[in-house]
Amino acid sequence: MSNIESVLATYNLLSSNSALTALVGTRIFPQRAPNDANPTCVIYTEISVTPLGIVQGFAKNESARMQIDCYGATQAEAGAISRAVRNAMEPNLPGTFGGVNVQTIELDSRISNIDDNADNEGYYRITMDFLIYYKRNS
Repeated sequence: MSNIESVLATYNLLSSNSALTALVGTRIFPQRAPNDANPTCVIYTEISVTPLGIVQGFAKNESARMQIDCYGATQAEAGAISRAVRNAMEPNLPGTFGGVNVQTIELDSRISNIDDNADNEGYYRITMDFLIYYKRNS
């Protein structure tokens, strides 16, 4: 089951960034895109959540690994989308995004891929993993 805080914060950061929405519109999807979606899109997936422990028990602080895939019809388009995503995920922190108190966000990795499952109309993909440190709401 997905941890709602990291998903809410990620969607809020991505969907409220005008440079990103100028490139992909509202095509920012959790986990997968609909079959009929335009291939120029962003897909975000929560990979894991780690409670950050204290000496006695656990605090309400957690970290989540979010994978964000940037798809484009060309390598240049995927690159432009990935730059916009990276800028969206580097806000002034700490801050509140989607009702979530985010302490810090770190880019952990970035790789380029080609999606060969699209027959003759392959798409370019850039995958980035971000670590989001936040305070749970409950």
